[in-house]
Parts: sequence; structure tokens; C-alpha cells
Amino acid sequence: MGCLLLLLMSLLVINREFAWSHPVLNSEQLTEELMKMNKKFEALEERMNLSNEIGKLATLGEKLTEGILKLTNSTNSRWHSTGDRSAGLINVALNKPARQSSTCCGGTASRAVDGHADPNYSNMHCTATSDPGNPGPWWRVDLLESYEVRAVTITNRRDCCGERLRDFYVEIFSEDPAGNPYATSTLCYHYPGTMPGGATQTLYCLKPAWGRYVRIKKPASVPLTLCGVDVLVPART
Repeated sequence: MGCLLLLLMSLLVINREFAWSHPVLNSEQLTEELMKMNKKFEALEERMNLSNEIGKLATLGEKLTEGILKLTNSTNSRWHSTGDRSAGLINVALNKPARQSSTCCGGTASRAVDGHADPNYSNMHCTATSDPGNPGPWWRVDLLESYEVRAVTITNRRDCCGERLRDFYVEIFSEDPAGNPYATSTLCYHYPGTMPGGATQTLYCLKPAWGRYVRIKKPASVPLTLCGVDVLVPART
């Protein structure tokens, strides 16, 4: 129907345009002019359809963005929740082999898994990488076998420099990233802000992640200090 109306309109326009210079249009002229005008209207209609599709995509994009924000807020609200979610989970990182990118001031990597989540550095239960820190300082623990990691509990330093523990990632590996920098990882958790000084927080993975190695890494080139790390997995029956 739309094309028919357009053709009728074009016919009126053509007759008006040619009325003075062509008192009588023969059939070939009329057909040619109709075809020209129809092509113009088809192009216009195509542009209008494209504009409508762009509008639909924009609306869809807004809805997707809204959905992502809701999901992110929901996820953030549960990341720092301990509640009953830790029921049935056990720590498998206790006294397991640990390494870090560098060591400063006696803060060896093993301190984070010695079973004493003490936020005071002077009590010798906190780790520390070199100061000034190397780019991308990291700490990792070898669980000695693969587990389904559900969460990681971290204790931050309280007596000094607690603001250093910020914008860090908790990653799970099947292959040791300390030996292979190209090892494939699964992201358990990204902590985008700063963990309060002296705080102990359980960070639940976005989804269960299988692996043997757990690494905590941050992009900032400031020292990384951890005063306790537990890796929580379901108890095996």
C-alpha cells in the first residue's frame, strides 16, 4: 500500500513538473519518470527503516545496560557477605607453599597462610613485597592439588599502610603462574576499591573455580601486604 501511494504521488508530481514543457507525455516518458521517482522514494523509505532499526537497537542497549548495572549491584552486595554462605566450606591453604613477586622487611609469603590472621606487622604474620614495589606485585599459594574454590578470606594490615590493599584480583590457576606467566587463569574476584585497614573479608567467587594455585595480584606498583589468606572449598565427604 505504501509503495502504491508513493507511485500515485510521484505521478502527480511528474505531471505537474512536465505540464508546461511537455503538454502531452508519451507512455515511455511517463514510465521512465515513474521509475526514477520510485527509486528515490525507495531510498527514502530504506533510510527511514534504517533509522527505526537504529532506534530499536539504542533502546535495547539501554535495557541491557540497566540489566548489567542491576546484576553488578546484586553481585557487589553479596561479595562482602559472610552469613551462611561459608557453611560447609573449609580452608585448604593453611601452611601450603606460597610465593610472591618480591620480599621486603622479613615479610615472607608463607606468613599469609601460617594460621594467624594478625593485622599488626610487628607480630610477624604479614607479608610484604619490595618497597618501592615492582609493577604488578603478586602473591600466590600452591594448594598441592586441585579444588573447587568458592571463596577467599583476606586480612589487611592495620598498624600501617592499609590503603595499599586496593584494586586487586583473586585468580585461580591449574598451572603455576609463577613458573609460566602465560598460564590461563579464572577470575574469582575483583576488588575495585580499598580494603579497610585491619579488616578481614570473605570474597566469594563469581562462580566456583577449579584450580590448584590461587594468586592475588594488583596492577599498582605499591607493595602488597597480606596478613592472612584462607582459601575456602567445600568439605569432601
